[in-house]
Amino acid sequence: MAPVMDHKSQLLDIILLNSKDRNESLKPNHIFGLDSLSTKTNSVLYITDDVFNLMALKQELKKPVIVLNSIEALSDQVLALLEKFDSIIIWQKDTKLSYNLAKKLNQNRCNLINYARTPYESLIMKENLVKIVSSEKFPLKNESIVEYKDFKESVYAEVVHSKQYSGTQWKRFPILNDILKGHRPGELTIFTGPTGSGKTTFLSEYSLDLCVQGVKTMWGSFEIQNHRLAKMMMTQYSRLNLYKNVELFDYVSSQYSKLPLKFMSFHGQETVQNVLKTMSNAVVLHDIKHIVIDNLQFMIGNQFSGSLDRFAQQDYIIGSFRRFATNFNCHVTIVIHPKKEDSDELLKISSIFGSAKAAQEADNILILQEHKTAKEKKNTWIKFIEVCKNRYDGDLGKMLVKFDKENLCFSTSKSVNNGPEPIVVDALTDLNNLNNNFNLLKENC
Repeated sequence: MAPVMDHKSQLLDIILLNSKDRNESLKPNHIFGLDSLSTKTNSVLYITDDVFNLMALKQELKKPVIVLNSIEALSDQVLALLEKFDSIIIWQKDTKLSYNLAKKLNQNRCNLINYARTPYESLIMKENLVKIVSSEKFPLKNESIVEYKDFKESVYAEVVHSKQYSGTQWKRFPILNDILKGHRPGELTIFTGPTGSGKTTFLSEYSLDLCVQGVKTMWGSFEIQNHRLAKMMMTQYSRLNLYKNVELFDYVSSQYSKLPLKFMSFHGQETVQNVLKTMSNAVVLHDIKHIVIDNLQFMIGNQFSGSLDRFAQQDYIIGSFRRFATNFNCHVTIVIHPKKEDSDELLKISSIFGSAKAAQEADNILILQEHKTAKEKKNTWIKFIEVCKNRYDGDLGKMLVKFDKENLCFSTSKSVNNGPEPIVVDALTDLNNLNNNFNLLKENC
């Protein structure tokens, strides 16, 4: 026999303990073990469904335990008494009752145990109850399940401030704004194009456009050394052939050095782990918002076990960059070479090297296309950027580009003034004034 006491240690009932049918005599509005709860604040309370289970848990866990078989027993006084527990772990056979009790007791602090045996049975089987609790408990509230009210404000903000949420606007490539709506953090962009078509050159100007507007950028160029990449970017930045304007180099260099731009020191083959570690440091230490990886193929190789083929390795790398972009809220742009196809055919999403995972994970897919046309009895190449995927709002389209070998720019006259940048115009003006003053001084002398 066992006495059933209330929270004031007053006798409510006496129950007969029967190992075969142990709960028959516990009334629905009674709780066994309330009188044993300390008045002090405790971190954990266990709730089970009979006295034998209670004794097993108390013996092995040395924690407060009560027997509770009905919602009816949770009076206001009892709820107030149980409020002092930070965590409640419910181990009962009746799963539905366990869920209902957890909801009543505040699901945010409740964990359930859904195990094949009861605590008493587990003890008889000489199982370790501490390990069972540690491995089998799970929270009632799943953080992966949300309701509309949890993100209502984000929906409202995107509707009211649509331009702000669409991202940074390109100035050199305004047509991209019409299609992609902007450059946003947390997205993954895949960029591809035929070999030798100018992928790195275009991406250099594409990222430079954003960097000039304050988007903190880091380049990971595994194919082109950083000093050559910087030389190309300075030419695009100033829109001047630096070989023909050596006298302006120091001025352009000083202005270029003020940009929020970093470079990875890697060149050639590198492990994805080292690259991700560097990217993480860049985001945390320098608040980098855009990372360019040129190109992914330099991370595929002997770093992986022999059981993974090149496609599986690429899938792993793509998945890693996808998680990075999301977790760090940083835009990652990756160059991936296309498969070898007929050079006269335009590339498609399926042309991207590897499996379909790259296309599935990407928010945006841009292809630098080359199309041969016959003009005045001569074959000429027309280049354009094709947006083949746009997860933000689904718009797709093409942007015609024309490469200017003099300043290494792809931006057309329709998108931006092809003359020198304003800072260079100022420098040229200052230089001309200096030369005029010098000539005037010579004449006077």
